[in-house]
Amino acid sequence: MKITLDEKLWIIVENTHEPLVDKDTFNYVNTLRKRNTRNYEVKTNREKRLLEGKLFCKECKNRLTVLYRKKQDYWSVNCNRYSRDPVRGRCYSHFYPYNYLEEQVLEQINKYISKLIKELNIKELNDEVIKSIHKETTNIDKIVKEKLQLSKNYIFTSTAKYKTLVIRLKRILTKAMKYILQTLNESDFNVLGTELEFGEKGKYKPILLELDDGKKVEITGKIDRIDIAKGTDGNYLRIIDYKSSAKNIDLNEVYAGLQIQLLTYMDAVCKVEDLMPAGILYFSLLEQIIKADKKMTEEEIEEKIKSNFKMKGLILADVRVAKMQDNNLMASTQSKIIPAYMDKTENLSPKKSSLATKEEFDKLQSYVINTIKEISEEILNGNIELKPYYKKPKTPCEYCSYKNMCGFNSGIFKTEYNFINKKTKEDIIKKGEW
Repeated sequence: MKITLDEKLWIIVENTHEPLVDKDTFNYVNTLRKRNTRNYEVKTNREKRLLEGKLFCKECKNRLTVLYRKKQDYWSVNCNRYSRDPVRGRCYSHFYPYNYLEEQVLEQINKYISKLIKELNIKELNDEVIKSIHKETTNIDKIVKEKLQLSKNYIFTSTAKYKTLVIRLKRILTKAMKYILQTLNESDFNVLGTELEFGEKGKYKPILLELDDGKKVEITGKIDRIDIAKGTDGNYLRIIDYKSSAKNIDLNEVYAGLQIQLLTYMDAVCKVEDLMPAGILYFSLLEQIIKADKKMTEEEIEEKIKSNFKMKGLILADVRVAKMQDNNLMASTQSKIIPAYMDKTENLSPKKSSLATKEEFDKLQSYVINTIKEISEEILNGNIELKPYYKKPKTPCEYCSYKNMCGFNSGIFKTEYNFINKKTKEDIIKKGEW
């Protein structure tokens, strides 16, 4: 058994052995090594999953592999040792669907974040409170352990090795919580609610739409977070969605009916609560890695990490409302909270910001509702035409679990796809395509 002695108990006796090289040569070579050191990054197009590298086998203590099964189009978890030598039966496969596992972990994390936000007075939040968040990592550890024990046959239990590597996961989540709270502390927005449901038992009733033929459709769902702020001309609303991957608003996908969730929720809540739209935003729970040199101070590194946690999406093209969302926004600066840049004239830059006017938000909301009605009519009329979207180079067929059943074959020229062309916001909105 390998035992690591505490560094405090080390006894170091210098200059007792004849050196292989003299000290000057040693120092010179070290200088050359540092000067020639380069940062190498693994070049891969495959996304890195949130729990990758943090799961270990209860039986053999080896790492559990998170892999994408291309032929079956899904992610799974398997014992690494079993995968290397399944014939000899040195362990069991411990197969488990990865996406379900990650969803359950994130759901528990989201509930914990929601509970934490509710219990804290955001405006009284200070550095001491933020520091206390770091002490709550045991709760995150509990969440991960609970959700890894999803089946009595495939139990993922922490080992000594796992406890060391799980620190990375806890670091990601505690940093995310820290910056969520900081963004609220540095804005005029307060949390109206988290995990708010549209449903019979939810805070809001299902969204009810009446079709042209008189039929009615109910839409149910859940919003991760709703923030509101009081302005001089009324109250403003922003919808925030937590994501375990990089996500942004793409108006081309909105136009194609693929990205309509947040706008649908915004339209419904604005009508119920009599609010005006301030933005629809995504907050990423990915670990933020930055490039830093030795000259950077801890404060500079912290600021850079914070800026990488900046929310992406679409905000109202109103400088007053932008300042309400980021109290530190000033002339010639890029916001570290929202996708906004204020130029030297103290106006929001259309080129460096992601903006939509009040009229454009109204058009977007109206378009989305009409799109849902059209989709509903197609479903009720039994239209199940095989026409998946194609947005170069992406198509849902690559990951669809039912492609072997549907038998869709677009041929060489992909003429049967529903093509999504890349257009500018001006092409989509200002030319009246809504």
